[in-house]
Amino acid sequence: MSTGTYSSVKEKSDEIAAILRDISLLIGQERGLAINLETGGNVMAGLGFTSNAHALAVRAQDIQQGIFKIIVLGEFKHGKSTLLNAMLGGRVLAARATPCTAIVTMLVNGDSSNVSVYKTGQDSPQVMSLEAFTSEYQLTREDQETLNKQGYINRFENIDYAQIECQHSLCGNGVRLIPTFRSYFTEKSI
Repeated sequence: MSTGTYSSVKEKSDEIAAILRDISLLIGQERGLAINLETGGNVMAGLGFTSNAHALAVRAQDIQQGIFKIIVLGEFKHGKSTLLNAMLGGRVLAARATPCTAIVTMLVNGDSSNVSVYKTGQDSPQVMSLEAFTSEYQLTREDQETLNKQGYINRFENIDYAQIECQHSLCGNGVRLIPTFRSYFTEKSI
């Protein structure tokens, strides 16, 4: 990619990120005062859609940082983790004949052998070994029954996502691989 092309893409990315941040302010928490928008103008912001505003702010930050998320979406027991393990050439995610990925797990570039679990309302992640993560967060038979009845699992409601680092080139250059199931994808902002 030439320097001119990169500069053009970077400018457009920055512009899109600024628009998303402005929309986030417009629909977010009511402020009671006029604010200046990055893209121009002075408005009374805040419609009270704080969760949507937060999601847009996260997207703006991802765009600005050059993060590209690839989501592998499907039902339980349909091979999302198996597919990603095959693409990565080894066992990075737990994969079995029974459902085993109970929370959203993001594969990122890095060399840590630990898993970082991000919980709602906490600034720092809980860091644990891959074995401890697999044991604590895989679905039990009781979880499967609850999921079939309720459509969600209460014991994971305070978990935003887990992050596993790997050295594969697929996860380079800001790419993040995310296997997730349909109901979780619609409830959480990934």
